Amino acid sequence: MFKGKRGVSVVVGYVLLIVIVISISIAVYAWMKVQLPKESEECPEGISLIIDSYSCQGKEINITFQNKGFFNVDGFIARIKNASDSRTYPLKNEDSDLSYFTDEYGANSPLKPNEKEKMVFSYEEYTGIAEIELEPFIYEDKVVLCDKAIISQIIRECSG
Repeated sequence: MFKGKRGVSVVVGYVLLIVIVISISIAVYAWMKVQLPKESEECPEGISLIIDSYSCQGKEINITFQNKGFFNVDGFIARIKNASDSRTYPLKNEDSDLSYFTDEYGANSPLKPNEKEKMVFSYEEYTGIAEIELEPFIYEDKVVLCDKAIISQIIRECSG
């Protein structure tokens, strides 16, 4: 009389277990979808910032930058190497490692393709500049570094 009921209760238990596991899986998936960023922020492939020209006067270097890419560049991080060692040091602009391009009123203004902008940096705390490394960035609600667009340029006449 009770033979068939025992088998049915085991099947009902397995069905309930599977339903609970699937429900938890759906809940975890929905939570992860909310927690993870929608898409990773990357620089577009066509970002290219170059040093068009430079000149040194005393402990300052005047650099003319040119955007040779297809997209606007909001700024860059500049690092220098001394002639005496191979370490890199930040070339700071107004006490910041980030240098934004600005308009005539000092507001942040991206450097458009083929445009040029001149900036002056002091390297007073270093013995000289042998090389400059530039890493451009764009600003999309936060700074997005363009690590695939880093360039290096040997600098002459800026020692000491």
